[in-house]
This record gives sequence, C-alpha cells and structure tokens, in this order.
Amino acid sequence: MLVFASDYSFTSASAAAATVIGASANGRILWKLVDGRCYADWEAEGTLVQGEPGANG
Repeated sequence: MLVFASDYSFTSASAAAATVIGASANGRILWKLVDGRCYADWEAEGTLVQGEPGANG
C-alpha cells in the first residue's frame, strides 16, 4: 500500500496515476469518480467548481 506522509500536489492527473501504479499512465482515463465516470468525462462536462481539482483560478 502506498501512503503519503503529507499532502502532495501533482502537476497532472497522469503524474499522480503513474506514481500510484508505478508506470506510465493516462490519469485522465484511469481516475474514476464513484459514479464510474473517468476524470476526462467529468472535466469535459465543464462543471468544475472553484477550488475543485482541475478548476482554473
């Protein structure tokens, strides 16, 4: 099990996914929400709220 000792902000979803699985990874399709949507689909919906990961600003 991978456990971070403190919070860490990755530069991208893919960088985070690659760290977790230990190989190159497309985080936009590997990260899933509880409803089964991938990060890319969620992001494409344009429903990002200020302060949520991926929100600009």
